[in-house]
Amino acid sequence: MLNKVFTWVMRLLWKFITASPVMALITTLSALIAKVSMILAFLVPMKVIILLSSETTPTYFIPIVNKIGWDALVIGLGVISGLLFVVHVISSKVSEVYTLVGYRSLERKSAKLVLFEGQDDFLHGSYKRISSMLSSIVFLLLSSFFFSVFYKEILLLFFVIIATFLLYIINITRIEERGFLPASELGNVLNITQGLAFFGVFSYVLVDFLYLHPPDFIVALVSIIAFRIILGNVSSVARDIHFFIGNKNKMDAVYFHDKIFVERERKGSDGVWYLLENRSIDSWAPDILKEATGTSWQRYHVQWRQSGIPDVLFLVVKNLSSNNYCFVKIYHKKHKKKAQHEASLLLNSSVNLPAPKLLLTTYLGGHHIHVMDFGEIDVFSTKPAIPPRDIQLNLMGVTLPDEIVDQYRRSHPLASSLLRDTDFSRLKLSIGSQETGKLTELLDSYSGMCNLMNQMPLMLSAPVKKEWLVKGYEDTFLLLEWGEWKLEQGAAGWPAKENHLAELSEKFSTLTEERSVFQNVSVEEIQFSCLFHEFCRAMKSQRYADVVNGLPMLLDMYKKACHSKKVGMHVS
Repeated sequence: MLNKVFTWVMRLLWKFITASPVMALITTLSALIAKVSMILAFLVPMKVIILLSSETTPTYFIPIVNKIGWDALVIGLGVISGLLFVVHVISSKVSEVYTLVGYRSLERKSAKLVLFEGQDDFLHGSYKRISSMLSSIVFLLLSSFFFSVFYKEILLLFFVIIATFLLYIINITRIEERGFLPASELGNVLNITQGLAFFGVFSYVLVDFLYLHPPDFIVALVSIIAFRIILGNVSSVARDIHFFIGNKNKMDAVYFHDKIFVERERKGSDGVWYLLENRSIDSWAPDILKEATGTSWQRYHVQWRQSGIPDVLFLVVKNLSSNNYCFVKIYHKKHKKKAQHEASLLLNSSVNLPAPKLLLTTYLGGHHIHVMDFGEIDVFSTKPAIPPRDIQLNLMGVTLPDEIVDQYRRSHPLASSLLRDTDFSRLKLSIGSQETGKLTELLDSYSGMCNLMNQMPLMLSAPVKKEWLVKGYEDTFLLLEWGEWKLEQGAAGWPAKENHLAELSEKFSTLTEERSVFQNVSVEEIQFSCLFHEFCRAMKSQRYADVVNGLPMLLDMYKKACHSKKVGMHVS
């Protein structure tokens, strides 16, 4: 496996060099010059400070330098330090410019279609990484030559670091088989390794000066500083190779003619499906279910249920001893927000929701797990036939505690504060001259619309998919997924078509019976809130043709809502 990785890396470097040899040479050399000049620009001022503290020219300088004199030497080294920094800036700019030219040349020669989102940025960044990695490798070779001449003992430690790096490459190949090492974990490993390696070199130099045969002080000082810089370059190479292997599918696609782009498959613990493997599920399911229910689950049967969300697993688990059911949801790490958002609602026992009771929230391998109680409901024996509008009507009648409402309002914008001036500027640019009058009327009325929406009661809404519905007792329904629940002003989740608005008008009396806050709201206001939410959704998704087509109905319903508000106030 190690040979396979190095073969692939060498092939990648060869492709980088042969695709545009001149550009590869210029970018690599300029990056190397930038690296070396920056190091020297850092070391020379340190030498100036040492000279200032001694007030005499050190004897280890060559005779020609000793003849210059102390003052001239200090000034000269100061000027050289500044020039080195200028060289660093110029060479960095040259590397940046020719990296851009080189990656564009490689892009033309690849003669491929756009393969994935952000392909240009990825190719540019990877090309820059390869040139940086090559310059780091050359720098490491030059550093080994320096140590072989001036401090042979540290050269041995230098090779130990390289050997450690090789072991890291081996570890990368093993991790690739069962799930790739995250960059954050790699950074922690490299930081610890650098610290230990530098402490080892420092300890050796200390022992060398105390008990052995040390070199000149300036050689030892430069060696320690150079070794610290070498460690940085080794880590840089490790990060670059980690990036290349982690994006191997993209690297193959953009650099090699005989490769096509295929989405990288999640492997091992990086995904959630491995948790369903026989040996794996037995290692966690009985303990988690026992923690959730307080009863033994040594004998159980698991059946997968379609969730409609990639990498979110729905599992119905039956206790073969008691015939009770639990519903287990496993969220991949990328769905952490959904899991936490659902828990923030369902863990509040005072909320009467059409949802299974959430018994436990826990983690497994970084994945969120929710365990819900199904009692004796066999979800596979029933098929709910509930119109989504009835579900939404039911949710609109749910009263949430003030604590949840306050938390939500501190965390999420409502429809009345969703749109910005830029949204209306884009709408203005997209419409024709014949719709200018409608836009003017909309802008004149928008502030009043927002004020009217702010007076609306907040209602619970949540997206509904057929996979998320099951029947409970007495023909009630249970919604299994609450990761995208919202609090909205008025009838946010209700369809905005005319026939659906008429249906909302017919069923509005049900809401007034369930929640007293609706008793001061007219049917027209509720219908307007539905149209306003649809207007905001169309604006944010830049469906400006739909916005223009819906403006007459929105403005007309706004006028009716304002009229009903005035009549209601007059009556009261």
